[in-house]
Amino acid sequence: MKIKSQLQCEFLINSQEYLDGFFLKVQGKGGHSSEPQKAIDPLMIINAVYTQLNSLVGKEVDPREVAVLVIGKMGGGTAANIIPDTAHLDATLRTYNPNVRNHLLKRVPELIDTTVKMIRGTYSLETVSTPSLFNNKELCEQMAPYVKEVIGENNMEVNKEPLAGTEDFSYVSNLVPAMFKWAGANGLGEKIIRSIIRTSYSMKVLFR
Repeated sequence: MKIKSQLQCEFLINSQEYLDGFFLKVQGKGGHSSEPQKAIDPLMIINAVYTQLNSLVGKEVDPREVAVLVIGKMGGGTAANIIPDTAHLDATLRTYNPNVRNHLLKRVPELIDTTVKMIRGTYSLETVSTPSLFNNKELCEQMAPYVKEVIGENNMEVNKEPLAGTEDFSYVSNLVPAMFKWAGANGLGEKIIRSIIRTSYSMKVLFR
């Protein structure tokens, strides 16, 4: 179960996305900006990787499928007139379809490899993965009457569409029949658009 600040009711969710993370560190050769020919600029390499990755989904994924690749962190360097030795890029990939996911899991490292080597760099790449969350239909149907009895029939809404986001509970749901739900925390009837997963969120909005 997870608390959702924007809801007044409970959701029984169907499924959520696969999440794959890519953490790239590029090794170049540092130098002074007055002698760029003696350096290998890792920032230029990271910029080229950024461009290639951002074109991947649009050109290689069926438009009817869902795939979101976001590069949320990148950078390097310490001064305007110094070419750094290293640069980094962190990205996340979210998908629903296993076939789409498998294709992109193959293509992202390929693009990174060819792009970095093309500009004479070397690199290290770490990946992490969280599986998609699946609710067991039979278990949800068995549990739904009991949930309604506790919170009231009008306070439960069953979601039938896949939802964005990922949950650690997905590891459990891939091993045994499972049911994951959201508990609405907005019992005041106010319109809350902020997520709990923000530094600016105040629990006083929920409980006062």
